[in-house]
Amino acid sequence: MEDEKYQSLLENVKFLNVQMSRFESMIEIENAEMILMQNIGEFVGADCAQLIIFQDGTFVPRCHWMKNENVVYRNYEESYTIQDEDTWVEELQKGKVYYLQGISDWVNYGNMISSQLKDFSCEDLYVLPLCHENLLDGVVCLYNPDENRLHSFMDVQELFSHWLANRIAKKDNRMKKIMSGLGRDYTAAFMINLDTDYFEVLNNQKSNNAARERKQYDWNDYLRNYADKYCIESSIEPMKKELCTETVRERLKSEEEYHFTFETVPNSIGQKTFQAHIAKEYGPKGNYVVIGFRCVDQIVEREREYQKSLDEAYREAR
Repeated sequence: MEDEKYQSLLENVKFLNVQMSRFESMIEIENAEMILMQNIGEFVGADCAQLIIFQDGTFVPRCHWMKNENVVYRNYEESYTIQDEDTWVEELQKGKVYYLQGISDWVNYGNMISSQLKDFSCEDLYVLPLCHENLLDGVVCLYNPDENRLHSFMDVQELFSHWLANRIAKKDNRMKKIMSGLGRDYTAAFMINLDTDYFEVLNNQKSNNAARERKQYDWNDYLRNYADKYCIESSIEPMKKELCTETVRERLKSEEEYHFTFETVPNSIGQKTFQAHIAKEYGPKGNYVVIGFRCVDQIVEREREYQKSLDEAYREAR
């Protein structure tokens, strides 16, 4: 029975490695992550298995599988912080497996626990590194695993690490391609499936108000929440209308792209006027759209100054 579980896990990782080159959207890749977490959790007999990615110097939670519910949850926190992070990264890159005595020990290292797991009952927690070419790409956290099965899982760590490295590279390349099409001044970008409302974050600078929001399951929820919290009163309803999936779908039937300008409360660096660029996305299968956001405070200010000079010239001419 143990051999069968091991072979099943091994075959799934191999299969998803092969499939990676065929995935056309991050949604497919995220689904693969969730399948792997369930496979790994079941194989090692854990109560919970979580995937955390290490990218651009931060730990970003992806998803976790819960044994008691037999459900995989996506994690939507922006990133984790950790005390003595440089030492952790250095040791994990050397292949060190961290053992922690439950959730409280994990929390003591910093904000390295999903809000969905803070009340989870756990006595033994293992943090296993996923490295490729001596670089840390992420970790798998196993809550209350069967220690006798951990050794067998370590045999497929390298294969899983290779899959994760491919996944990160694929997302990076795809994001760079989309962002290059939008332009350097776009500080946030999202891809939305207009058929399901599911969306993924392509880019979101930490200075943005949107970076403070936990991502909701669908775009329309996220949009309403953002507009209510951060838009000034005159922009709330127009934003909800212009960027909801129903309006976007209808407008893109006759247009390739369109723009919408709105005003928010100032973000952490004082920006408050933004323009959304809504455009069709032809890459993934399905009905997709990319919405990019950029600050247009300087453009608006120049237009106001220009209008002011025109008004003054008109008055002088009279």
